[in-house]
Amino acid sequence: MFVRITTDRQAHPNALNEFGSSSAFNRIIGLSEFTYRKGTEIFGEKEPAVYVYQVKHGAVRSHKFLLDGRRQIGAFHLAGDIFGLENGDKHRFTAEAVV
Repeated sequence: MFVRITTDRQAHPNALNEFGSSSAFNRIIGLSEFTYRKGTEIFGEKEPAVYVYQVKHGAVRSHKFLLDGRRQIGAFHLAGDIFGLENGDKHRFTAEAVV
């Protein structure tokens, strides 16, 4: 077991406004549970990436629609997986409930 002991008494930021964000939604964590039926879109490609999701039951498919109508699968997310994290402000994939 490792224990980290520090004498640093400096306050650490724990809210968005302390990081310089001016978001109207300024809670540290907001939790809500939703149930999606099979085939329901959770979020779409190029929509604003505001939330992070965790699968509690079932499965989720992340995919892109290609110009020729085919679907390119990005990932399957199973119970316990977290998805929806993006490195920008828009989603790169569409997420859809599978089961």
